[in-house]
Amino acid sequence: MRKIGLIYGGRSTEHDGSVETKKGVMLGLNQEIYQVVDLIFIDRKNNVFLNEKEISLGTLIDRIKSNQDVFYFNLMPGNEGEDGAWSGIFEICDGVGSFESVNTASILMNKYQQSEIATSLLPNIAFCPKSVLLQRNMSPEKINEHIDSFDAEIIIKPNNMGSSHFMDTFMPSEKAKVQEFLAKLFEYDQAAIAQEFIEGDNYSCGVYRGKTGQNVLPVLYQKIGGRYMSHAVKFGGSWDKVIAEHDTAKRIQDLSLKLAEIFEVVGMCRFDYVVKDDKIYFLEGNLVPSLAPGGSFNYMLKVGGVDFNDFIADMIYAFENKIKNNKLLIYNAE
Repeated sequence: MRKIGLIYGGRSTEHDGSVETKKGVMLGLNQEIYQVVDLIFIDRKNNVFLNEKEISLGTLIDRIKSNQDVFYFNLMPGNEGEDGAWSGIFEICDGVGSFESVNTASILMNKYQQSEIATSLLPNIAFCPKSVLLQRNMSPEKINEHIDSFDAEIIIKPNNMGSSHFMDTFMPSEKAKVQEFLAKLFEYDQAAIAQEFIEGDNYSCGVYRGKTGQNVLPVLYQKIGGRYMSHAVKFGGSWDKVIAEHDTAKRIQDLSLKLAEIFEVVGMCRFDYVVKDDKIYFLEGNLVPSLAPGGSFNYMLKVGGVDFNDFIADMIYAFENKIKNNKLLIYNAE
């Protein structure tokens, strides 16, 4: 049996989604193959619980350092989980787990940066909606100047948050509404991204690495009841998961594999797109997609004929076999 640990919860705006992901993993795991020795729950106030007993953060770090035979799965989307904060801790502790590099995690938590990188390195392949970055420290006049650069409807959302929190559409003329909306958003994120609103079809595609290399999952068409995938639609709204098998879906799969390579994803990632008039627009990547029972990634695994426990084995293999940098280099700095 392989010993594993699950780290979930977190001081994050996506805390509840993390708890649901933990439930999904526990339901999918074959307990005869994997022994869950550590259930590590971090509450909203950053209190740490190991197998339901409260411990200090220092004790947890000591445990991670000493338990080199335990593989820890990162089930914390959003702030202080998916964004590279815990990746740094595991890097320093030489911990064993599904934590991407700080560089990969921080970029794929930043919608604006990943869009700029994708369009720069994959020109004429990875198209992104016109975007501007709105920062908390900008003056209202500067924000209005950015909004004036659009001549059609825009969508504004947090730059470094997930779960489709704080998303809404505006006309460029609605500057007072934009300023009011941003005042609330900036309580949770230091920046927002304003994009040309592309009203089209929403797609997702999952990739993950394993013993045979990079794997791409079936493309999911998100048939939603609204104009875009808002938080209300995503959690409790009217939408259906439909597997797409047309030429556009194949192009989405090819693009997803390329994106996983340029962002240097070691484990899994879900990439989201919107398609209009046969043109594929890349929206964002998610390094810790929901593995909740009804989640999109689980659905893609099931439709793709991937056994959940085989997927877990591939994830462990990918992270344990990644090439690590030699950090010991002695030189004369005089």
